[in-house]
Amino acid sequence: MTNNQSPLSRLRYGIGTKIIIPFLLLTLIIAGAGTYLLTTFITDSLNERLTNRLVDAGRVVSERLVNFEEDRLETLRVISATEGVGQLLAEGDAEAIKELILPFVISADADAIEFVSMDGMEVFGWQRVPGAPLSEALEKSGSDFSHLEDVMFVLDGLSDDSGDKTVFLSKTTDGDYILFTVGPVLQPGIGQVGAAMVGTILHPMAIELTENAVARVTFYDKNGVVIDTTLSSDDDIPSVNIPQDSEELDIIYEQLQLDPENYEIVRTTASEEVPIADLTILEQEYSLAYGDWRLRDQSFGLFSVALPTDFLSTVQDTSRNSFLILFMVASVTVLIVGFFLARIIIKPLNSLVKTATAVGEGDLEQRTGIESKDEIGQLAVSFDLMTGRLSQRNEQLLNQTTELETILNSITDGVILLNDQGDIISANTAAQRLLSDLSYDFLTTGPFRELNTAAQDQEEREKSTAETEEALTSPALMKRYQIGDRTLTTSAAEVETEEGYHLGTVIVMRDITGEVDSENLKDAFITSISHELRTPLTIIKVYGDLMQKTANGQLNDRQIQFIRNINRSTTQLENHINQLINISEIQAGTSQVDLEQLDFVELVQSAAENWEDRFRNKEVKFNMALPDSPQPISADQTQLKWAVESLLSNAHNYTPTGGQVTVTVHDESNFVKLEVIDTGIGIAAADQPYLFNRFFRAQNSVNYETRGVGLGLFIAKSVVESHEGKIAVKSELGQGSTFSMMIPLVPVTT
Repeated sequence: MTNNQSPLSRLRYGIGTKIIIPFLLLTLIIAGAGTYLLTTFITDSLNERLTNRLVDAGRVVSERLVNFEEDRLETLRVISATEGVGQLLAEGDAEAIKELILPFVISADADAIEFVSMDGMEVFGWQRVPGAPLSEALEKSGSDFSHLEDVMFVLDGLSDDSGDKTVFLSKTTDGDYILFTVGPVLQPGIGQVGAAMVGTILHPMAIELTENAVARVTFYDKNGVVIDTTLSSDDDIPSVNIPQDSEELDIIYEQLQLDPENYEIVRTTASEEVPIADLTILEQEYSLAYGDWRLRDQSFGLFSVALPTDFLSTVQDTSRNSFLILFMVASVTVLIVGFFLARIIIKPLNSLVKTATAVGEGDLEQRTGIESKDEIGQLAVSFDLMTGRLSQRNEQLLNQTTELETILNSITDGVILLNDQGDIISANTAAQRLLSDLSYDFLTTGPFRELNTAAQDQEEREKSTAETEEALTSPALMKRYQIGDRTLTTSAAEVETEEGYHLGTVIVMRDITGEVDSENLKDAFITSISHELRTPLTIIKVYGDLMQKTANGQLNDRQIQFIRNINRSTTQLENHINQLINISEIQAGTSQVDLEQLDFVELVQSAAENWEDRFRNKEVKFNMALPDSPQPISADQTQLKWAVESLLSNAHNYTPTGGQVTVTVHDESNFVKLEVIDTGIGIAAADQPYLFNRFFRAQNSVNYETRGVGLGLFIAKSVVESHEGKIAVKSELGQGSTFSMMIPLVPVTT
């Protein structure tokens, strides 16, 4: 289409014109505007840069002042909390304090420390000498600090909005200023025994602030008097050379001085914006920015940061002339280059348009053939690479689709994909066959019904979480259905992208008729063999009891003990058989629940009384905390009492001699809750999810010694759930266990 255009049309609508004309106009506009901006605003730009540097320097100084204060507070906390310091301060033992505290103070780079007794007298003091080795540090004692308001504030045990610590500025006899942070020293069992102070010498701190902020720093007191500065005749800011000539230093102090009127103006302005001032100091032009010198919500005066300004005029002239020449040359160059670029771009772009059109129509074998090294060439190479990869990806997708269909069709379970509207958009061969069979079964063999899978799927639910209580109340992971003589399980999962976009739902169907028949056969076998065993066992037990009662002195003690062992073992075996029968009835759904209204407190008390002697004989402390008011429930008294005694039996078996078992009952959210708390061996976290499974027993030495088949807790759980209740356990290995059951309360009838 481009080749059929007339030269006039190509000139009017071609991309070359669209590039050259705006490019030309933009170049002319930028040249004029740039010249104007350079000549008009270069001075303001330099001043603004200087102001920003001053503001940044002031911010750095403010932040570093706070950091110095935090370092002093940290040092103060450590030396005040050091074990033994409070007692040594109370005893006034300066030497012991020195030996205990001084190594830490030196390592913390503190400039001075003071320990003061409750009457304000100095017990021990230490101060560095700036520029001198630590061996020449000053040590002193006996000074009176009681006249210092901030020290007495701490000694009097007062506090303000900032806490029980204060900051004050002190001037030494050598003329140095020290910034002290004061805090109380406490002795356990006695209370405050004095105060500790950590100090920073102002001048070394000003030097460090100058190096960090790359600007000269000056401190003023509350009257505008200069108390320290790093300004000097040397304007090389990174090198802080304080003049040693006192006359030169006096001149600097005098020229930096703020009279009271100006100080008040600056102080008031500093709370809202950064005051800027220009000063001539030692024939050097400086620009100063002032800030409020404030710590712990207390103002100590002002600080200023200063930068030399002599370079401004030089930079202005040099930058203006150089940049104007450079800008004009660059403008002409850019204009010429623009024409050539437009011509270079047009040709490869036409090739790109042609190739892109072919690819868009489905011809993935088309390539641009451009081999230049510029951006257009890189774009063409990328486009060709993209087209090649698109072709490969298209082929891979076809192969993957084929492989996925093959894999899905080889799966024996039925897999169905539904869209958001619930329509089937894909189903493997097994699913199609299963759906076809289900349709036939539904019409010919019987009704469709959903099975209660609470018992069958219990193990799968418990494996889904490490929290036993959550596992017992979580919904089933899959559902089970019966159509005629066939049993199916289905599970569903939402299909979402990584961005959370919902694509549909995957349903997996599985025919488990054979597994269910096998399970039912096993349950029937357990039921049958349990009933068959109970009959001869009953005879053995009856004759054992008869022999024990009719011995009449004809048997010796050893023979009588044999008969007792037989009776005890038959009783245990009878309990195991009864448990097997109970579990068979539960599995078959034939277990009958005879509900009646009764008091849960009385039921628990009755069950607990049956176990009191056993706990006492085992030397286990047994406690009960039962409410005075009745807790009415609707329940099968025999079954529920058996479940309660199962929890008591579990606590009895796994609580060693000397332990303790506590039974509590209380109401909770329309439920009555029983808790059996023991101090026994506990249950490992790995065993807890399986604790209520049938035939499961935790693997430890006590379980090997304690007889049982692992059905008590399973049956107890089944009984509680048949009463629409909940059962749970919380335990930690070696720390004991808490078993709880919750039964719904019923309104009291009048």
